[in-house]
Amino acid sequence: MRKSGRSALRRTLCCCLVIACIWVAQAARPALALPGRIVAFGDDWTVSDEWWEPNAQTFVDNSLSWLGETAPGTSALVSQWFEQWLHHGQLYQRINAAGFSFDMSPTPSWTPATLAGYDLVVTSFSEGVDPNAMIDYVMAGGNVFLVTGEYWHLYDHAQVFLNRFSLQVLGDPHPSGGPTGVTTAFTVHPVTDGLNYLSYGGPAPLGLLGTHPKAAIVGTFPYEGNDLGLIGVYDGTIIPEPTTLALLSLSLAGLVGGRWRRSRGRRDAGGHPPARGQ
Repeated sequence: MRKSGRSALRRTLCCCLVIACIWVAQAARPALALPGRIVAFGDDWTVSDEWWEPNAQTFVDNSLSWLGETAPGTSALVSQWFEQWLHHGQLYQRINAAGFSFDMSPTPSWTPATLAGYDLVVTSFSEGVDPNAMIDYVMAGGNVFLVTGEYWHLYDHAQVFLNRFSLQVLGDPHPSGGPTGVTTAFTVHPVTDGLNYLSYGGPAPLGLLGTHPKAAIVGTFPYEGNDLGLIGVYDGTIIPEPTTLALLSLSLAGLVGGRWRRSRGRRDAGGHPPARGQ
């Protein structure tokens, strides 16, 4: 019994030591590379010149500000699809206003080496972009503003990309055209700050893939009695608080100490065990 108690004590103390090491590592981690951030938006019409309105500008400005917190006012790579669809319109102006200089490039040519020089990538995944290159980019600290719309079923690669970060496309809910309307359903987040509403026209619904503390749906739209995701975010910069790990270590140490004292008290009450050889 005595040997078993000591063995349990050693195991628990080892766990405390491991947690303490993790705490030290987490305290030093800001100096290391952390994954970046993603804003996934389900409707290209909302950010087009045809539908542009003050709330769309607020949403875009908020997104660029949040994505650019780790490297504000630097370089962006923009999918050539936006050149064809948005024609250097309002979205381009907001990217410039946020302080980003940007290059235009066809997405099939994007590789990890190509992406590594940019702090922000703006894409629709409609041009066959390599999802693994984009995953590597985000894991290395890159940020992505992903905009799509009612033709999401053409963008299988984007599903692979989003799934890696606990987000997903729920499928195309509309046979043609898709729902249009105005949503006011937002969760408190820097991306939705100051938003009164957003108009949408044929959005691609987004959702969470399981549960993950770094991923969230922060804006929804109603469809056939359900609330479907319009804005999804992923924040790879979230790390466990060192104080949380420290409290866990202290709690485990306290449990070990209490168990040891109780065990010792029971032995003392029954008399000390005889010395060896007696």
